[in-house]
Amino acid sequence: MKFSEIIEVLFTLREEGAKDLARPFSEALLHPHRAYPTIHVAGTNGKGSVCHKIAKALSLSGYRVGLYTSPHIHSYCERIAINEVPISESQVVEGLQTLFELSQRESWRPGFFLFTTFLAFEYFRQEKVDVAVIETGIGGRYDATNIILPILSVITSIGKDHEALLGEGVENIAREKAGIIKKNIPVVVGPRARLDPIFQEAKSVGAPLHLVCERGGFYDDENRAVAQEALRHLHKSFNLSESAVHQGLSERPFFRFMKKGRVLFDVAHNGHGFQRLFEGLRIFYPQEKYRFVFGAKGDKDYREILKEMANYASHIHLVECPTAGKAPLEELEKSLLACSYCAYSLYFSVEDALKDALAYPELIVVCGSFSLMHPAALFLSV
Repeated sequence: MKFSEIIEVLFTLREEGAKDLARPFSEALLHPHRAYPTIHVAGTNGKGSVCHKIAKALSLSGYRVGLYTSPHIHSYCERIAINEVPISESQVVEGLQTLFELSQRESWRPGFFLFTTFLAFEYFRQEKVDVAVIETGIGGRYDATNIILPILSVITSIGKDHEALLGEGVENIAREKAGIIKKNIPVVVGPRARLDPIFQEAKSVGAPLHLVCERGGFYDDENRAVAQEALRHLHKSFNLSESAVHQGLSERPFFRFMKKGRVLFDVAHNGHGFQRLFEGLRIFYPQEKYRFVFGAKGDKDYREILKEMANYASHIHLVECPTAGKAPLEELEKSLLACSYCAYSLYFSVEDALKDALAYPELIVVCGSFSLMHPAALFLSV
């Protein structure tokens, strides 16, 4: 099978019983994740950035560091990397074929995320990493990654997202994220994750809590503080140089408040993420006028996001996301018109939206979904 073919097959697979299949999958593979220490990171927002900061500091200190994150921007291979080098396409094909054969032999029906998770675990074992930083997918308690027994757990923030899967309200969401907390394993808790369900879970399993104080201002300052507390604890297990920690904390993944020319990319895709994006715009570009290129998946609260966005925008270029589960243009338009008046236009492609937006002098903000970043970056040669 070619890489493109096997990835196409993988994306058709729905998650069916990941909670039940993770353990037998692990047993059949002789528990690959036990071959190296792990750091487990969950949260509504900020978890990808915190993972990158921790992994960078460890790798700059001389360790071979596996990093498992999601989603990807340009290529599926980005999800699984060692010291910032993604897994190769040939290694993806070889690894997935082995996992597909196992599932067929056992008549299991795992989905996209479980296959990808065990591809990462097995790859890290084969490549003999010293440590792996593992980001959860959605939630925590029933996440495929939650089979690991980490040396440190991290919960970055709690906000409303994926409520259909995790339950309504931040208390229920916090309860699901708290599911990554393990008996006697320390847990770092971000300032926006200090909620009773997390404290209760930590107390019930005797997990030492390390609380991060609230940081105002730019959202990456908060991510930096969470990662810094995690690295402070990891000093007990790893020899981390001061310069490596400093450089690692400055790390920010692509398309997190990333500006190229007059275009600012940000993967904000839920209400909490947009609050932080708007805070960043007020801090760094208070005198600018903003044109937003915005698309969203159908399960996001785009109505509330658009309501707030209209307070900042001189114009909103609404675009249909190039992904399954997208919010249709007519729904985006209806939501914008229902909340307040704002100049807007409609597009079926990110490229057309950017082409029109670039004809005007404002700062252009591309946001709303990870899936917008790849076509936007290609169009602008970023």
